[in-house]
Amino acid sequence: MTFKTIAIFGSTGQVGRNIVQALLDCKKKKFHVIQVVLPSEKDTTQQAPNAETKVIDLNVLGQDEVSAMLRGVDVVVSALNGKGLQLQPKIQDSAAAAGVKRFYPSEYGMHHVYRRPGDDEGHIHPTDVDSYDFHIVKDADAKADFTHLRDLGDFLVETLCSPEVSENATLNVVSDHISYNEIAALLVKHSGKPVEKRIISEEDMHGYVANPSMIPNILSAESSFPADFWLQVKGIQGQGRFWRPRGQVHNDLFSDFKSRPFERYFQGQFS
Repeated sequence: MTFKTIAIFGSTGQVGRNIVQALLDCKKKKFHVIQVVLPSEKDTTQQAPNAETKVIDLNVLGQDEVSAMLRGVDVVVSALNGKGLQLQPKIQDSAAAAGVKRFYPSEYGMHHVYRRPGDDEGHIHPTDVDSYDFHIVKDADAKADFTHLRDLGDFLVETLCSPEVSENATLNVVSDHISYNEIAALLVKHSGKPVEKRIISEEDMHGYVANPSMIPNILSAESSFPADFWLQVKGIQGQGRFWRPRGQVHNDLFSDFKSRPFERYFQGQFS
């Protein structure tokens, strides 16, 4: 089985743009990349000889029309998020009807399950600043998994280059397993600038999630995510639960894949 034509939904977002770039940069194979976008996004797609843009309104078109557009496509990648995820079932069903060989759902991250007390049940920031602030919930020594967006794109391309290895598999890629204290130390080492760690108690985190209007502006500024969601993710990290067992991390599955841990990332940013 070989893959040639790749259609990407959500190609103009942070994740989608990195996937498109990884496909265009691939040295092993030359992929034909189709960026499927809404009319409002047509001027923001990436331009390359082996890339094209198809403009459709998924909110209006039916499954048969989307399926017709996907005929001849080998792989569909969904990098949708937010409200766009509501369209993913239509895309997946349309891809199946069109005979698409493989579908990648928009499910690249950890399952963020908020846990109330007593309940049992990855933007590049500016570097030209005088100092850095880290907002950490609970435990700055708790290790968590982090994945660089470029690593996600490169890993996905490796699965397309070796389809027999990745067929019908749930695979995860992790760039680093590290604590915020360790990240802060590396940032000081490579930037030469101080890092101030602001610790938020778990009790305060739960209070903010219950009453988002009480969240201080400093905790929500310059973020595309709602502040309560951001705090939930930070809370799971601080509880030491934001990681996968090593047996569920597949970085070593492809010999040519090289991840970008924080040390390597900071070396590139500040060298």
